[in-house]
Amino acid sequence: MNGATSRQRLVSSLALLALALTQGCIGGAAVRSHTVTFPNPAVSKTAHADGTHRRGTLTNDLVTAAWLEAHWGKPDRIRRSTAPGVDETWTYTFGPMWEGIVPIAIVPVPILFPTQVRKVQFQVREGRVVEATHNVPQLVGGAVGYSLSPSGGARFGAFSLND
Repeated sequence: MNGATSRQRLVSSLALLALALTQGCIGGAAVRSHTVTFPNPAVSKTAHADGTHRRGTLTNDLVTAAWLEAHWGKPDRIRRSTAPGVDETWTYTFGPMWEGIVPIAIVPVPILFPTQVRKVQFQVREGRVVEATHNVPQLVGGAVGYSLSPSGGARFGAFSLND
């Protein structure tokens, strides 16, 4: 009887050890481009791909074309517009935008390719920036996983990888 109990403890211990060593998750995600547009945007003082955001409701200061050129420099491209209410579209370009898939089998394995250029476009009307558009990478997907907690608990479940 004592030998059976020792064997059961050994098997239980080995099973727990195997379970601890196999913790992880499986799933997948896609990294894709997403375009965001802000009317009357807040603009950072330095040029970068994420340099615009939605303006808070406490201010109504408009960014001028002169301010934008002084802080961001000359745009990579200026397109005169025939659209109503827009005089010009100023485009600033940055590095590549990487898109692809990320299969997850315990660890994520990104398979990404440069598919386009990150850019920020400003719609300028009568010398004022009235709208900003920029493309951002977006992670879409999910996984299911199991993990042991340092506090002694274990977790299992599905979770979203969406931004």
